[in-house]
Amino acid sequence: MQRGITLIELLLVISVVGILAAAIDYSFEGWVERYEVEKITRELCHDLIYARTMAMQKDVKYLTALGNYQYLVAEDRNENDDIDSGEVLQGFPKTVKYRLEWNNAGSFKVFCSPRGLMSPNRTISVISRSDADFDCMKISRTRIIAGKYDHGECVAR
Repeated sequence: MQRGITLIELLLVISVVGILAAAIDYSFEGWVERYEVEKITRELCHDLIYARTMAMQKDVKYLTALGNYQYLVAEDRNENDDIDSGEVLQGFPKTVKYRLEWNNAGSFKVFCSPRGLMSPNRTISVISRSDADFDCMKISRTRIIAGKYDHGECVAR
């Protein structure tokens, strides 16, 4: 009686392990991308809520300026609706890995008044190939709602 494995058995095991490793790697990459998109959405939503809260606390207008791959929050101390030297909050601008896209882009800023009202109404989306649970947010005068971009609209989740 012979003990050991044959070359064919060894090749079969190596092939199965290789196929499983490739499948896991592909699945892991998709999971990481979904996580990053959701993280960007949550962080931007948090920063907008922070700007709104600080505007009400300090009785000063705050603004969030949006770029394609970055955004910043600033305190509009001189009330000129623009970002001047020294007005950008510490920790900004924040750079994101995926492109930010918005509708109603007459202005690339979201304003938060001292009364807590935001303008203009807009939808901000994080553009990627992933199927993230949260990849957009709707901003109205009084609310920020995170959702999923579906058929040209941000649907609240």
